[in-house]
Amino acid sequence: MQNLNSGSKHTRPRNKCGDGGFSLLEISVVLAIIAIVVGGAVAAFISSLQNRAISETQNKLRALQQALYNYRVAYNSLPCPADIQAALSSSTFGVEGLELADPESVCSGSNNFVNGKITEGMVPTKTLELPDDAAIDGWGGRIMYAVDNRFTASFVSGQLPFTVIPANDMTVRMSICDATGTAAGVCNNSKETHAAYVLISFGPNGHGAYPRNGGATRVSSGSNNADELVNCDCTSTAAVNGTPPAGVFVQKDATQDYTTPSGTNNFDDIVMYGTRSTLRTPNE
Repeated sequence: MQNLNSGSKHTRPRNKCGDGGFSLLEISVVLAIIAIVVGGAVAAFISSLQNRAISETQNKLRALQQALYNYRVAYNSLPCPADIQAALSSSTFGVEGLELADPESVCSGSNNFVNGKITEGMVPTKTLELPDDAAIDGWGGRIMYAVDNRFTASFVSGQLPFTVIPANDMTVRMSICDATGTAAGVCNNSKETHAAYVLISFGPNGHGAYPRNGGATRVSSGSNNADELVNCDCTSTAAVNGTPPAGVFVQKDATQDYTTPSGTNNFDDIVMYGTRSTLRTPNE
């Protein structure tokens, strides 16, 4: 009987990977490289968006500073803050509270924070003849405006504030710090103690900011950074801390990497301010 297997060779199936395919290891390496490239691209994209938001916010703050200067030149005073909680569609949105004649009184207006001669609220965009969006930072939070009421009074001793308060004013007003001390309201390395007004964006994490559309609920990122909590006069849940504004604000470099999720102890507020000296006219 003929042996059908005679002369034949027993052969194994060919390894297709060896014929131009990829091994599991090679596929894993390729996928890892793709993940790294995509991850880097995503991080770069997020960083680009954050940098754009930072630039947009800084430009808005500078525009607000110019608008406040223009108002000072026109009226020899500063405007009171607007209602920080007013709905975006409300007729009171961006409208300053009443400037009171008594320099020891506070600016009138609902939902603003008051401590003696200091009032905090929202930037009065309509009063400054600016678009509503000028009061919204790059992350959708409302920009806070704090002002020394002695610059907003209709009259001081029968005259407008900037006529009475000299250009070389050295009165202690609001303080700008590099950081706060162990107690709230205590400056550590004070940069400035004569601020007439302060503008605050609560940054990428938005902790303490009032949202774009208004309302009483503030944005909470769970921040427990002591300097952020001083700026917002709030707790780590963004609730009002129960004490009047201390008139102390922190202006320093951000401590978070914008390409990674923010931690609870990062600082990312953006603060700008003006003094009587920076608000002087060329003739003063």
